[in-house]
Amino acid sequence: MRTARSSRTPKSDRPLKLNSDDFIGCAEADIDYDETHEDGCPGSYCGCSKIVSVEIRRVSIDSVIYTAQEALKKYIGTVSYRDGLFGYFVDRIVTHSKLRVVDYWSYKVSRGYYGEECTVFPNEDVVSELASSLLSLAAQKSLKGKIKLVLKYEYGYILDEVESANSWTLESIKIQDVIMGALHHYKKLDRSIVHRYKNYDLPRCVVMKRGEKFAIIDGYHRLHSAKNSGEKKIKAFVGE
Repeated sequence: MRTARSSRTPKSDRPLKLNSDDFIGCAEADIDYDETHEDGCPGSYCGCSKIVSVEIRRVSIDSVIYTAQEALKKYIGTVSYRDGLFGYFVDRIVTHSKLRVVDYWSYKVSRGYYGEECTVFPNEDVVSELASSLLSLAAQKSLKGKIKLVLKYEYGYILDEVESANSWTLESIKIQDVIMGALHHYKKLDRSIVHRYKNYDLPRCVVMKRGEKFAIIDGYHRLHSAKNSGEKKIKAFVGE
């Protein structure tokens, strides 16, 4: 029997450390420069360039997820993080947070030795929202509690069958045994999202057991990606 160490238990007086600077490097921007040389340019290096326009183009959601995961590991401890299967749940929370949207990112221009430099970072209020969600996740002691939290975060409510499930387990199931309830949704999946999950090593789906089959509740893109990759089995959270 493993004895939990007190240092791995979240405490209200030990804050989860996460701020905008932690996400520097997680977004890309198109930057235009004025390279006109000024009088007195030293020649050995040029510090004359000025930034004339910045367009934040893309957020690397995987980089944001990694940053959030590392922050939560430090908060609850690596062992508790692993044993509690937190990696999947952090992935789901970040994927549906405002941090994935470029509109919630800003930039600042500063002077460097080689001219003006641009730093891209998320708005602090959005980071605070994410930190609050991660704290709520850390407070969940049961697998059911974690599943309900992320499903409500993504969809805004909990299905009755999820609410009434007596048990939840992580299992390896055959893809051929998964029932597609919303075929209209399955046929309209975003292919770019499907591609993102090509090498996904976390649980793929949340399903409900129906006899010998499993009805999918969440995870259509991740399931389709596994099928495209030729996988026969996937890891899934199974409720019954």
